[in-house]
Amino acid sequence: MTKIFVVCLCIFTLTKGLGRVAQHLDTDFARIVLTPTFVDKTPMLKKLPQQGIIAISAPRLFGKTTNMDMMRRFFSITVNKDGDIIDNVKRDFAGKRVEKSENSLTDNFKLFKDHKLAVYSDNEFFYDNCGQYPVIHVSFKKVDASSIQNCIESFKVVVHEVFKEHFYLLNAKDLWSDDGGNYDRNEFNKYLDENKYNTLSESEVINGLKYLSLLLHKHFKRLVFLLIDDLDAPVLKIILNRNATITDKFDFLTEAVTETVGNGHVGMGVVQSTSQ
Repeated sequence: MTKIFVVCLCIFTLTKGLGRVAQHLDTDFARIVLTPTFVDKTPMLKKLPQQGIIAISAPRLFGKTTNMDMMRRFFSITVNKDGDIIDNVKRDFAGKRVEKSENSLTDNFKLFKDHKLAVYSDNEFFYDNCGQYPVIHVSFKKVDASSIQNCIESFKVVVHEVFKEHFYLLNAKDLWSDDGGNYDRNEFNKYLDENKYNTLSESEVINGLKYLSLLLHKHFKRLVFLLIDDLDAPVLKIILNRNATITDKFDFLTEAVTETVGNGHVGMGVVQSTSQ
């Protein structure tokens, strides 16, 4: 059974002057790391592979989304168009792990290396974990919970956007039945295709991210790292827009989250929400 730990974590970029809030809402870790007020929180990455699923809650503007982008960039496997892993490390003639030439390294690997971030100083952990996991990154911020139908339709878009990040699976030679695999390429394409995803049934939407995690697990032969941001956003909308379908909306979201987080293809991850 997947372990779930609940913590309250405050990770943020400091601003000039006490009590001042950042003047911008940039959440891109690659840009934040270039700012003079950047605080290196990468040591926390070393804790994540040991913890299963972690639930993090912190107030607005505490850098939760930037923190999640840091996790995504660190753990995500980089692949070519066929879904083959692009490795950053190789073995030398003595069997020792060494980095490939600079122009062969992935952008995410170089991001942590070139800025001499703390996590890079532990070479063993860095080589074992940087760019080594299939990652599903999903935000619930745009889920429209004003009605059950809007909830389902907007979640279709959310799921579709996540599938687009893994379009390369269409070219994988080990998955699809027409290549000797066990899965239907047309089913995957239904989530991926701009003209088809809106025909997904409620059940297909609920199970979409579970299905994607299965495919990623089978293809990479590694458990998925799951990142869920703004989990509380649709819940707040439901509370503020109370109507006769409130139970239906809660049931839909609960089932979608449970199927995603609780399936056996997810090994670890972070679920973030905003504390009030």
